Amino acid sequence: KAFQELVSMYKQDVYSTYTLIWGKSGEDHTHQSYFYAKNEYDVLNRFYAENDATTVMFYSLKINPLS
Repeated sequence: KAFQELVSMYKQDVYSTYTLIWGKSGEDHTHQSYFYAKNEYDVLNRFYAENDATTVMFYSLKINPLS
């Protein structure tokens, strides 16, 4: 059980890089934003904290491979 707790604690502190592809209404091109976050929910929370959900749409969110 102690090992499972240790693994759980480790997973909580692991950050990954993510690429988010999104667009603004009225524009004919997409944007790419990069995030360093714990999970996908953290990425979306950060993205929508800086952008109005009524004027932007995200198309793709992917975790970047480790090098």
